[in-house]
This record gives sequence, structure tokens and C-alpha cells, in this order.
Amino acid sequence: MECPPNIEFDDLCMLNLFTDTAARILHPSGSNPSMVTPEAIQAYIREKLDCDHLAVEGDGAHFQAMIVSVAFTGKSRVQRHQIVYAALGDRMREEIHALSMQTLTPDEWSHHAVKL
Repeated sequence: MECPPNIEFDDLCMLNLFTDTAARILHPSGSNPSMVTPEAIQAYIREKLDCDHLAVEGDGAHFQAMIVSVAFTGKSRVQRHQIVYAALGDRMREEIHALSMQTLTPDEWSHHAVKL
């Protein structure tokens, strides 16, 4: 990994270069065996939460999810996210770097403009 153009070579860039070099030494094929996939996140969520619809996209570090469940009925947005975080458990700290999500009830989903 190189520092992007027009960015000073600083400590953060040095850390990124070091991290990338270490990853290449440890995993010369370019694959990272600990990298989580969107499919794995879907499986983790489905294991603990009954979903009417579930779609997860992402790049191995940052993910976006559309989650539709009757369990969200009557819950605030924060409570809905807490339900998903509880379903993911320790994986949110250990495997998943960032997860943005839309959490809808089946009724809300039926009126939602964008379907993933």
C-alpha cells in the first residue's frame, strides 16, 4: 500500500504501510482468513433473529445491512439496533469493524421505496 498522492508521509501512513506489509508476510496469497463476509454476517443475524428480509453488503471491514423483522415492532431505532447487536454478540467487537443498518418492521418494509 502506498500513501495517497498529495498526502504527507506521516505516522498514520507509516502505520498503514507497516500493517499492509505485515499482512502480506502473514498471508502471501492476499487472503485474510479472519476477514468476515457479508454472507457470514447474514448467517450470524439469522441464527438469532427471525427476519422477513435480510440483505448485507460490504467489503470485509465496512458493511451495510437491511434487516426486516417483526421483532422490531414497537421498538425505537436504538432498541432495534441493540437487538441486532445482541444477535451478533462478540462478533461486533472481534470480527466486524463497522456495520450500518436499516431496521424495519414488515409493515414499514412494505412501504419502503428502496428494496435491497
